[in-house]
Amino acid sequence: MASRLALAMLGTFVATTAPAQICQVGAKIEGQWGNTWYPVTVLEAPDAAGNCLVTFDGYGSVWDTRMSANQIRPRGSSGNANQQGQTKNAGSASQVASGSVPDGDYRCHKLTSGGGLIDIGDMTIDDGEPELAGLPDGWTILGVSVRGKNDRGELVIALDYKSASGSSDRMDCVAE
Repeated sequence: MASRLALAMLGTFVATTAPAQICQVGAKIEGQWGNTWYPVTVLEAPDAAGNCLVTFDGYGSVWDTRMSANQIRPRGSSGNANQQGQTKNAGSASQVASGSVPDGDYRCHKLTSGGGLIDIGDMTIDDGEPELAGLPDGWTILGVSVRGKNDRGELVIALDYKSASGSSDRMDCVAE
């Protein structure tokens, strides 16, 4: 009985201290957004509620957010991590695809600064060439790459693009 109580207390101690241990400023961890785990970097130690401020690696500071203990984990702790793939950059306005991205139809979305998802549209990859329906005038696709799988086991494709103003960004796409 005493050993069960000690284990229960130890479990509580581990559960409540894990966020503080993993949320060290500068730590490279994973953060869950929707059903996908992304590489993130801790910007601030946990607040009074135990949430730590993180930045999504490869995304602008507009996406920085506080995450609770159940939204963070050490990098590489599961096979469902959204690993950043190698992206081929276009030397011109031509569209290119990484050879590892399978042909097919994909639904693309972006994270909003408020934490939601914006549905961008349908992308088709045919013979290695990506095409995104409704791409605004002056925007170009720089490349696509496999980022990994989400928690539902769906392949996540990263689409890198450049806007007419010249700024580059990335959106995620999953098979339809």
